[in-house]
Amino acid sequence: MLRMIIFDIDGVLTDGTILVDESGNEYKRVFLNDIDALHQMVRDGVYVAAITGENTPLADYFGRKIPWKYFVKGCKHKLEAFKSILLEEGCQLDETAYIGDGLYDVPVLKYVSNSICPANAVPPAKAASRIHLHNSGGHGCVVELYEMIKNGEI
Repeated sequence: MLRMIIFDIDGVLTDGTILVDESGNEYKRVFLNDIDALHQMVRDGVYVAAITGENTPLADYFGRKIPWKYFVKGCKHKLEAFKSILLEEGCQLDETAYIGDGLYDVPVLKYVSNSICPANAVPPAKAASRIHLHNSGGHGCVVELYEMIKNGEI
């Protein structure tokens, strides 16, 4: 049974793009149904954690908005953080899934058997993932993942 899902944030919970206005302010897009799906996972007893390379106000926002069991930001060596979370929580690899879309996610995607990527993942992340979602990051991939878990597909 799946006990924990560990998420990358940018490109999974967001669409991986940055909108910049004429004043230089940056904005990212979030699909609120994905946030709701994360909360539903927690209500269903699945631990959620995040490992993000971002160390920004947006990362802080996600850290506050979602009831993460673990939240690691500003991390470029995600496999080390992933192993540390599993060790601290006492989770086995087959009880854990990881979803990521970028190059920094590839080592973790190669390490974990329940490796998942959104449709907009870079080719190396797709090659390292066992499960390829139909929806892109920031466009319902977390909702799709939740439905797969709920239906016993993962």
